[in-house]
Amino acid sequence: MLDSEPVACIAAPRERSFIVVEDHGLELGGTGRFCVYIVGKRSLSTHEALRLLARALGVKASLLKALGLKDTEATTVQAVCTPCPQEPPRYIVLDNLWARLAGRLEACPRPGRLRGNRFTIVLETGDTGGLLGALDVLRGRRLPAYYGYQRFGTRRPNTHTVGILLLRGEVDAALYEAVAAAYPDESSVITRCRLSMWRDGGCPRGMYEAWMAESAGDPLEAIRRIPRSIMEVFIGAVQAYIFNLYLSLRTRYGYDLGEKLRGERQEDSGRPLALVPGIGYRIGVDGEARKLLMEAIELAGLTPRGARRAAKLCATAKAILEASLHGSTRAESAGPQQQPHSRIILAREGHVCNYTVKGACKSP
Repeated sequence: MLDSEPVACIAAPRERSFIVVEDHGLELGGTGRFCVYIVGKRSLSTHEALRLLARALGVKASLLKALGLKDTEATTVQAVCTPCPQEPPRYIVLDNLWARLAGRLEACPRPGRLRGNRFTIVLETGDTGGLLGALDVLRGRRLPAYYGYQRFGTRRPNTHTVGILLLRGEVDAALYEAVAAAYPDESSVITRCRLSMWRDGGCPRGMYEAWMAESAGDPLEAIRRIPRSIMEVFIGAVQAYIFNLYLSLRTRYGYDLGEKLRGERQEDSGRPLALVPGIGYRIGVDGEARKLLMEAIELAGLTPRGARRAAKLCATAKAILEASLHGSTRAESAGPQQQPHSRIILAREGHVCNYTVKGACKSP
């Protein structure tokens, strides 16, 4: 978007300089079967946080529902809904996790039903003038609203790969990618566990990969062992990947992000909404939008009919909730007018550095 070299990066340590606060929009009361906790976490994935919170509450982790996934390498605050224990604690304090009982509901909302997120980002720069100039340029532009890197995994960016293999019916390949494929940013312990198919004596037994590895001789049974919440992550990542491909194609073919294509929907503000395709359901879109979506699905290595057929395999594994399969819409662009709660802080006059996926600084 800018015709210049990077002028700033997220200040180190990233987990203290990238702050996300969820705007859940829930109307909480004092009665109801479900408790809603406001959970703060740092350097934890959402699923890791849910497991820790479930253990502290004495309930099954599968019963806890988060409205959205939050970045691992960040400080985040979000709502978590759970069946109320007999005497729910008002506060929970653990390493890198804090929770406060905020109220009750009669039913937990579906994942994704939140207003949005507020971001606070601390930047390091040696060129304050250049940074402020870049921000002025960005204020007048629409930015493509791609799903972020964390949707596909920060340490193991392969959730969409596993999901696509499952939807194609390639169970053996999906099992290998989920359980045994090691990635450079994983710890040496986890890498050793993957290479040994989790037979090494020092492997943590609480990870879903270890449960799947126990049935490695029967790939379909191993797939059935994937927790429902994890399977939703895999399929949701496929949907996000197809959306990102759609948006890339839309940009490549020169369509204006502010103009609605035939087949797309539109916000009251006028922003176009593109379809996030459902898996296992007919695609209700036509016109230019349908052509772009068909091309995106093909680039992902899928076909609409194949995705519907292969989804039955996952459904028999009792691993996908119907809610995770339905499509939805997502805004194609964002700008300052759509992000009123985002702010950027200059930490200090430091060295100029290049931004990487992990937000680390490198001298140019």
